[in-house]
Formats: sequence, structure tokens, C-alpha cells
Amino acid sequence: MIQLIGIGGEPASGKTTLLYRLLDRLAGVPAFFKAGLLRWMEFQKNQVAILGQYPPVKDAYQLPAEAKFAGTDALSMAVQPVAMETLKAWEADPQREGWTVIFEGDRLFNGKFFEWAVRSVGCGQFVILTAPPELLSGRHVTRDDHQAAAFLKGRRTKLLSMETKYKLPTWPNLIRADIEKNLARLEAMIWRFRKARLDVYSGGRRK
Repeated sequence: MIQLIGIGGEPASGKTTLLYRLLDRLAGVPAFFKAGLLRWMEFQKNQVAILGQYPPVKDAYQLPAEAKFAGTDALSMAVQPVAMETLKAWEADPQREGWTVIFEGDRLFNGKFFEWAVRSVGCGQFVILTAPPELLSGRHVTRDDHQAAAFLKGRRTKLLSMETKYKLPTWPNLIRADIEKNLARLEAMIWRFRKARLDVYSGGRRK
């Protein structure tokens, strides 16, 4: 069984920054893989796979232009079927037992993928990062992204619909303290799942 964690949120809500902070914390040098349109990196020691592409950065809180639209945003719009196929194979693979797979971004954070994950993955958790409109507006100016108002409104509507329909939890992600708190939440989710699966397999047999 694998654990799938999906992180959504409006553009500039800090999804990529949070994942870069997690990358800072994971142990060892990652291995990079691809399958069709899908790209990901793996941290064997932590048993964590991160979907998407993340160019190296020096500071997660000062992302260069090439890193501001990383993660699954760097993948093809048609990546979702490949991601489903790959995750389904991992779910059935004993070598993936206890692994956590994490993604952030619009390519996979949608109702169709969520409903598929509920049916197909043993443990799935989706969360939405939030920040007030004035803070989001300031971040858009800072990163000079020029996203259209209609697009941003559509993203807000879609996320609100998912939050309501699926009763998804929301994590405030306003300031560094919030990001570090959410980082601790992610690390705890990884550790608890891995420990739970080890307990299931304790004694060399599946309970």
C-alpha cells in the first residue's frame, strides 16, 4: 500500500515553496525517473516520491523564475492518465509498501483524479493551502506572473467546489511560520504512514 498526498491551492498560495522546503528535509540525493509524460524523483531512505519537476534552488523562500511554476505544472496537460497508471502499479507493488507519493499543482489536483485515488489507492489525503486575497495579489506582483483575473477566479471556484464536495481540509499558508507548520504536518504524515505499514508487516508477515 502507498500513501498519496495531494496539495492544492490557488496560484501563489505557496504550494511550490512548501514542496521545496520538504525537499530540503528529505535525506540523501534523489533519483530521477520518467514514464511517458510523467516525471518524478525518489528519496529511497525516506520512501518518498515527489511527482513533477523541481529545478535546484538555493533558497525555498527565494525561488528563481524557473522554479516558480515547478512541480506538476512543469508536466504535460495530458499527464493524468499516465499518473493513474503509474500509481496503480505502485499500489500493487510489494517493493513500494509504505511509500508516500506527494504532488502539488493543477495537473492532478481535480475532482476526477481525487475520485480515482479514493477508489484505487489504499491511503489518499488531499489538502488545500489557503491565503487571503490581498496576500495572493501581492505574491502575484512579486513573482510577476501576470495571470488573468478570469483564470484566477476559475481556480478559486474550482477549489471551493472541491473543498465543499469532498470536505477537504484547508491549511493556512500565509507566512513562513505557517509554511514550516505545514512542513511539519507533511513530515508527520509520512512518518506515521510508514510506521503503520511497518507495524502491519511486523513479524515478517502481513497482519
